[in-house]
Order: sequence, then structure tokens, then C-alpha cells
Amino acid sequence: MPTPRLASATAAFYVTQSPFSDPGDLAALYADLPADPRELARTARDLALHRLEGDLFAYAVPEVTTGAVPFGAARRLFTENDGLRTPRTVTTLAPFNGPNRTVLRG
Repeated sequence: MPTPRLASATAAFYVTQSPFSDPGDLAALYADLPADPRELARTARDLALHRLEGDLFAYAVPEVTTGAVPFGAARRLFTENDGLRTPRTVTTLAPFNGPNRTVLRG
């Protein structure tokens, strides 16, 4: 079976930085990441440890409760800083149909 190809507008979307993905001054920290998408995906998957997998790696996963998370401080941070607020519109993708603008809030 042939591998489907992305529409050119969709492919361009995936290789373009956005305000949320642009590493800015931290770009150099990504220099050692694998260029091969399969290797990069494996690296990303290996960064996370499910809370029930601790025994597999002889690691005691710390118990975190919602009471320990400062939701009030996070809520203030996201409402007071326009750079962290949900954008009014975003570009969403259907991988083979190209980008679409979606309004999230008025």
C-alpha cells in the first residue's frame, strides 16, 4: 500500500514554528535531538513514565494529589499574562485536508 502524502499547506504547517512551539533562545538545547522522526518519537516516549510503571524501572513514583497542585496560582498566571492565554483563533489540521482556522473564544 502506498504511503499517503500530506497536502503542501499541511506539510508547511508542520515545519513552521508557532508562538507556542518556537524555542527562541533555547533552540541550541535541541541540537542533539535525533533528526530521524522515528528516533525522535522514541526519545519523546522515553521521557514519560506512567504512574503504574515505576516497578518496571525500580523507581518509586511520588504520590501527587490535586491538593498539592497550586491551581489558583496557575489560574492567575494564565489570566494575567496575555502571552499564556488561549488564543482567540488557532489553525487546526486535518492531516490530508490542510489547515483550518478555528475560533476558540470571542
